[in-house]
Amino acid sequence: MAHREAPSKVEVRAWCEGDQLVMEVLDDGVGATPKPGFGMGLANTPARLECLYGEAQALVIEVLPGGGTRVRVSLPLMLVQRDE
Repeated sequence: MAHREAPSKVEVRAWCEGDQLVMEVLDDGVGATPKPGFGMGLANTPARLECLYGEAQALVIEVLPGGGTRVRVSLPLMLVQRDE
């Protein structure tokens, strides 16, 4: 998106899906697929999620057919019960 002259659009969504919290970020950029070694944070994120949540998590980065990128993270929904 940094190379565009026109304004860009970024959309952030979050919702519950069963026992998962799903967070999604979409943009209307050129839709470049991340390359290995591109950005330390992006390279570390899958390993950190795996360490924290095991098989109960998912990270999907996809280029959209009409342009843009969607990043979706699913994490286990943990509700805290409080004694009243």
